[in-house]
This record gives sequence, structure tokens and C-alpha cells, in this order.
Amino acid sequence: MVLTYNEGKKGIDLADQLASYNSPARTSVWYKKIAADLVSISVVNAILIYNELHPQSKLKVLDGHQIIIKKLLKVETENCSSSSSASSLRPTSHKLTKIPKKANGKIWQKRCASCYKKLKESGFTATDARKKTSQVTTECIPCKKPFCIQCYNESH
Repeated sequence: MVLTYNEGKKGIDLADQLASYNSPARTSVWYKKIAADLVSISVVNAILIYNELHPQSKLKVLDGHQIIIKKLLKVETENCSSSSSASSLRPTSHKLTKIPKKANGKIWQKRCASCYKKLKESGFTATDARKKTSQVTTECIPCKKPFCIQCYNESH
């Protein structure tokens, strides 16, 4: 009887664990907590059902939340041409923008994602590719990747 109980309880514990990662518990009013918790549980259940029906493309809980929010907000979406993730949804307006400064006012520099990828594909080790990749202060917001101007123009 204990083994049967534990087997049946396992799915509930997993669902509770997955729902707790994005918990709405910080809401101050009790009825808002309950409503947000019910929505969160519904999202987790929907993602678990999706993963059961599509075992070849498992969806993470956070990605599921983002997809549902974007659908509810009716954000236009497309796959980014330089993105390797086919399941993530991206806004259509690609634009190269300056990376915001750090809190202390210093300029934030990142390595160009496309230059790094090209160097890795040409046979460089990760360390050597990182050393040779140019540092930039611009990124494509929808892609969430830093690009130099040349690479941005090639991939967008």
C-alpha cells in the first residue's frame, strides 16, 4: 500500500517542485496568491502534457512560461536566423543597439557571438577563439547576442 501511495504521489511532488521555481508567493494579497498559484500550476501541467506528447522536443518550465506570456501579449514572433534554439520565440524587429552600461557607469563589453562561432568552426580551441574574438559594445536585443557590425549585417 505504501509503494502504491508513493508511486501515485511522485507526479504531484514533481509538479509542485516545477511550479515552485516560478512561484507567485511574493504577492501580498491572499486571493492574488491563490489565483497566481492556480495559473502557475496550470502552466506546469500544460508543459508536462506537451512534453508527454512531444518527447523529441522537451520544453523547460521557464520556456513554457515565456511562450505562453508572449502568446497572451500577442508579440509577433519568428526564429532568429543566428539562433540555434528552434523552440524559443523571438520578436521580429532585429536591431543592433548599444549594450547598457553597468550600474557603476562602466562600459559593458562582450565578445561577438558570430566571430567566436566562426573561429570555433575553423578549428580554434575555445580558449584561442575567445582570445581572438573581437570585443563589442553592441548586441541584437531579440537574439540576446552580441555582434560586431559586420557579423550583424551578415546574419540579419
